[in-house]
Amino acid sequence: MLSGDFGNVFCGDEALFRTVANLTGANLAGAALSGANLQKACLVGANLQGVNLAGAELQRADLRATNLTDVDFAAVGSLAAADFTGAVGLTDSGRAQLLAHAKAELEEWNAFTRKTTRQSLEEMA
Repeated sequence: MLSGDFGNVFCGDEALFRTVANLTGANLAGAALSGANLQKACLVGANLQGVNLAGAELQRADLRATNLTDVDFAAVGSLAAADFTGAVGLTDSGRAQLLAHAKAELEEWNAFTRKTTRQSLEEMA
């Protein structure tokens, strides 16, 4: 699992982002989250190693500094405005799979983290 103090992470505010689920620093290694609704979820610093996210919805999910080692992104739903900044463990093929999503999704601006999904994924390269 990633180390660090994530206790004071701010994932959103009432007007712009409104976090639905705060899973900051959670150890979700190996969880079966296929088809999960993770829209607006705060997963900053979470350990997602080996998680099955097939068909999961990731719109506006905050995935900064997550461990994405061996994550299954097959058929992930929308990832519009999701932020992957600082995430580790994402393979080149996994990144390519995410970057194959519709241009409109990849270019959607995340008003909280102030970048697009594409920017956050390309910074990892």
